[in-house]
Amino acid sequence: MGNRTPRNARTPNTIIINNPVILPNPPTQDPYLAAVQASIAEAPLPLGWEEALTSKGVTYYIDHVNGITTYLDPRLNAIVLNANLNNTNKKKKKKKEKLPKFKRDLYSKLQCLLVKIHQKQSDEGSLQIPVSRENLLQDSFRFVSSLDSMTLTRRLFIKFEGEEGLDYGGMSREWFLSLSEAIFAPQLHLFRKCVTGYYAIDRYSNANEDHMEYFRFVGTILGMAVYHAKLFCAHFAIPFFKKLLERPIELSDLHYEDPALYKSAKKIRDADDINGWGLDFSITDKDSEGNTTTINLKPDEPDLEVTNENKNEYLDLLMKYFFHSTDSQMNAIKEGFYQFVPL
Repeated sequence: MGNRTPRNARTPNTIIINNPVILPNPPTQDPYLAAVQASIAEAPLPLGWEEALTSKGVTYYIDHVNGITTYLDPRLNAIVLNANLNNTNKKKKKKKEKLPKFKRDLYSKLQCLLVKIHQKQSDEGSLQIPVSRENLLQDSFRFVSSLDSMTLTRRLFIKFEGEEGLDYGGMSREWFLSLSEAIFAPQLHLFRKCVTGYYAIDRYSNANEDHMEYFRFVGTILGMAVYHAKLFCAHFAIPFFKKLLERPIELSDLHYEDPALYKSAKKIRDADDINGWGLDFSITDKDSEGNTTTINLKPDEPDLEVTNENKNEYLDLLMKYFFHSTDSQMNAIKEGFYQFVPL
């Protein structure tokens, strides 16, 4: 009768032939495609792409640059995609869930920005930045200032002195956040805190002999934070960003300096007649030590009265003092920032 396989040894996943050799059923998926899909499972998506889920939990992909959504994984090349489509067509067709529409929101705009600025750099290789926690700012300043932008676009690895471990992104995030606190230290004289709580460039930054080098460093770190998509908690006043983007400054921007000052300036601008108000071309401000001092907007004519005829000149000088007396410092910041994010 020959050899027979016992009934209880048979399973739905085996094939019985004339001898007792048991083979698995043929695979239902192309092994090459399966291998590729497994290899890309942990690979990062191309820059500008995002993975998301539909309302039914189905994975789809968002192309923020071209403004489209698709079920096709962008990490698969054309050959694999074709193989995948062929296999799909052979199977029983199922009704697919309708893809969510693309939405151009702030996050999407940020992804487009990252793609554009990365296209202008090579960002190949890696860069290890050695720093100590005790002298984080000084160590970072010396190291970063000695390198060019091409080197600083490489993948960052932060090495804290005396600490073991690999940087999988956490230390880099900590480095940027720590620097965003350190640059506002009052003893550096780089930035001052306005009445509103926002920060602006310190008009007396020359109390720090290396202030211009530090401002260029700040611009470089800001540019690196944008380029590497890291958080940098810098609570700058809106006029700071306007100047960084070379947008015009308006009288309303005085509100970020001091709401009371803006209210007074607006009152002068809108008044039909200010003759007899007893105003002159001087204002009060705080010096590098925090003491109240009188600033003459027209040093040659300190007692000149503000009238209907010259009130616009007064307002122009007021704006120049608050927003343009630090132009050289801002230019140093731009020099560092534009290396990574061109205007």
